Amino acid sequence: MPATFPRRSLLALLAGAATFLAPAGAAHGASFAPLVPRGGASLPTGARDLGRVSPATELRVTLALRPRHATALTAYASAVSHAGSREYGHYLTVAQFARRFGATEQQLRTVRSGLRARGLTVGATSDNRLSITVRGTAQVTADAFETDIDRYVLGDGADEDAPSAAPHLAGAAGALVQGVVGLDSIAPKASIEIAHRHRHREHARMRPRVTARARTHASGHTAATGPQACEAASSDAAEDWGNTPSQIAAHYGLSGFYAAGDEGSGVTIALYELEPFSPSDVAAYQACMGTSTTVNVTTVDGGPGTGSGSGEAATDVEDVIGLAPRAQIDVYEGPPTGQGAFDTYATMISQDSAQVISTSWGLCESEVGRTELLAEDVLFQEAAVQGQTVFAASGDNGVDDCGNGQQSVDDPGSQPWVTSVGGTHLSASGDTVWDDGSGASGGGVSQFWGRPSWQSALPAQSSVACGTSGTDCREVPDISADADPDSGYTAYFRGSWRTVGGTSVASPTLASLAALAEASPACGGRRLGFLDPALYADEADIYDVTSGTNAYDGLVGFSAGPGFDMASGLGTPTAALGPALCGDSLSFTAPAAQRWAAGHPVSLALTAQSASGAAVTWSATGLPTGVSLGGRTGRLHGKPTASGTFTVTVTAVDTDGATESGSFVATVAARPHAARHHARARRTHRHRSRHHRRN
Repeated sequence: MPATFPRRSLLALLAGAATFLAPAGAAHGASFAPLVPRGGASLPTGARDLGRVSPATELRVTLALRPRHATALTAYASAVSHAGSREYGHYLTVAQFARRFGATEQQLRTVRSGLRARGLTVGATSDNRLSITVRGTAQVTADAFETDIDRYVLGDGADEDAPSAAPHLAGAAGALVQGVVGLDSIAPKASIEIAHRHRHREHARMRPRVTARARTHASGHTAATGPQACEAASSDAAEDWGNTPSQIAAHYGLSGFYAAGDEGSGVTIALYELEPFSPSDVAAYQACMGTSTTVNVTTVDGGPGTGSGSGEAATDVEDVIGLAPRAQIDVYEGPPTGQGAFDTYATMISQDSAQVISTSWGLCESEVGRTELLAEDVLFQEAAVQGQTVFAASGDNGVDDCGNGQQSVDDPGSQPWVTSVGGTHLSASGDTVWDDGSGASGGGVSQFWGRPSWQSALPAQSSVACGTSGTDCREVPDISADADPDSGYTAYFRGSWRTVGGTSVASPTLASLAALAEASPACGGRRLGFLDPALYADEADIYDVTSGTNAYDGLVGFSAGPGFDMASGLGTPTAALGPALCGDSLSFTAPAAQRWAAGHPVSLALTAQSASGAAVTWSATGLPTGVSLGGRTGRLHGKPTASGTFTVTVTAVDTDGATESGSFVATVAARPHAARHHARARRTHRHRSRHHRRN
């Protein structure tokens, strides 16, 4: 049996990691309405209550605030993500989001005042105006939120804290608060599948895998081929049935980006981590691959400490370096607590410095509290509104994500505004679902979220009941990539080369693909944003995985088959997928300010470029009388008949539904002869006035 780190479902938000206040489900559209009236998060099975936490213990918690205009937020997140919508691609900045959907200054004052009145020390407010940090002793905090805070011993022997009941904040402040995060210290868990030499050797030889044609033993880095592994990495990959970055890139068609000189330059990928990594491991990896990728680290809530971690963070970083070497990598590191987990997502999204986000951490959905799921949902809607693409691993426990013998899925992969990434065994003869006995691709039916509109055209894959909507529920994963350690990724960890696997490696692989697409000329610098609507509309550019199952631990799983399935989602990327993601983009820049003269002809050609080559039609508002815009030609023409200043808004729409608008100011001067007539009249008037005074 393979040696593993603690199970690779990568549990980051362990049961009880955050407990929240009353739900706000009514704010969500029908497609995303929560289905189960579940309360707070449950404790892990086997947890034993040891009694109250010491009253003097200092606690720090985060309050998640309700968004303003929640229904409008959901509507805008959907519109900005769907080609053909008038708002498609019109993303908001963090400041714009805060003004439209964050708490008002008066609401913030109400919340702060209510917290101080209960003896709590109020800290910082997030940039999106949707969370506030507070501090207080255990006694003060327990009294403020009307719950005892107890010490528990978990099944693994660890002592942790958690509230004994759902917290409640009374008064006007409580009505504005969606949830309280951090009344516990239950640590998330993370792990990664590491293939050790000679493990499963006979089994692996019997399975098809990617061919070695792309393997190289010469280190170096060229724009045409991407990073090339050195001898040490190539040899380890060959012995452990792993793959170097160039092999992964070739399999998914990323080499086409490299040949065009695109390696992700100008795009930032943010990696969500609840553990540290060793910079020396990453440096050794870059030295082997001949890369010099910029890796920045932002710590949240003090960070997770120092050291090399379990290998999760290091592998995420190295995976992206190997596939998108000129993208910038921003690693966000939070402490492994419920508050750290939530605050890290909130920081990544409210800073909005990265176009693409990947998270390899998750928790069995049923162990997450209802209002915690809703609070996460608001953050991921904000990411969609800001044009951030979010990928999440679907988990490595197959159909049994909770490990309790019942079909279950992983959060945040089951969130409706996140692209869930499943796992496959990579093979030159055709990818199959990853399921090797030690792990399997996470997938199944959400017990909390209704079916999103982009899945509604597909036949339901399951008869699993999921609340009042029957079987009409969110299904995961959405798409998959290599996750099997028997066809794994070459990584450098704790001073040696390893072959690693798990859906947490599949997620940064998809993030790298998205970054390359965004950096490509086809996208023209446009953010891809939330990808699911585009993916489900473009199944032709996704390889359909039709073999394998995600059965796990004796529980019957879902089988791959033609089209979408809950073992592999839509399938795995092809060479055509990356360019296709930009296919609906339309580039148009409004002209500079114009100066025209009344009565004189105007002729100005406007241009727009559709990435898919689709025909463009034009319209305009605010034009001065006498000037019109050719609907097919994009040419402004005519003779303005009146002077004045006009704000002209031009809209271009291509036949694929992509829309772009822009405005410019046109100043129309009076007719020249009229100006001369008025000047003569003024001179005549002055002459007559002087003559009149002399007489």
